[in-house]
Amino acid sequence: MKSASAPSLFTVIILCLGIMLKPDYINAQAPTKVLTKYNHHRIELNTKGMYLLSGWALKNIAVGVAGYFNSQGRLRHMYQMNVGWNIINMAIAGGALYIIASRMPLHLIFPKALPKQSPSKTFCY
Repeated sequence: MKSASAPSLFTVIILCLGIMLKPDYINAQAPTKVLTKYNHHRIELNTKGMYLLSGWALKNIAVGVAGYFNSQGRLRHMYQMNVGWNIINMAIAGGALYIIASRMPLHLIFPKALPKQSPSKTFCY
């Protein structure tokens, strides 16, 4: 037989556990902390990615220049194209690193932070 107080006791236990184990975003000041942590991670990830792209481009420019002067014919044109394309990669990485260093958007409001991370997606609020 079920007791009449069993559902209410279960509800009380669940509510108490929910309050004790609440996530950080329930606090009034937590969204700022969560958003700041999110933006730090986003900027760190973008910075590492741009350093990786610039390192890759520098390596390919060095290999392309060496290959250009040590080859002939079609292969020489391939190395020339490789150098040209990686100059573009260096410009992309350099521009992105300049923007990251000059703006540092750490304290964005939440609706503006998500589109900056993923501008191709739309979010409903």
